[in-house]
Amino acid sequence: KVNTLIKSVGEVSLGLYVCHLTIMVDIVKLLRFVLPDLNNTTIIIFAFIIGCAISLLIVHLLKKNEFSSKFLLGKV
Repeated sequence: KVNTLIKSVGEVSLGLYVCHLTIMVDIVKLLRFVLPDLNNTTIIIFAFIIGCAISLLIVHLLKKNEFSSKFLLGKV
């Protein structure tokens, strides 16, 4: 049971890291364009929340497909 838990946490964390890393810059740019009056701290907080939500959604969708789970999330 512990190995299964560690394996699933590893799969999700790898997916979150990759998604978060690739989309965060674009989210910040979009927020600065849409809401130019906000200060940097607020933009970063919003970007973090939006980035986490999008990353979780992407990982959830990838886990449903056998091919993507195996090659993109490292699921064996």
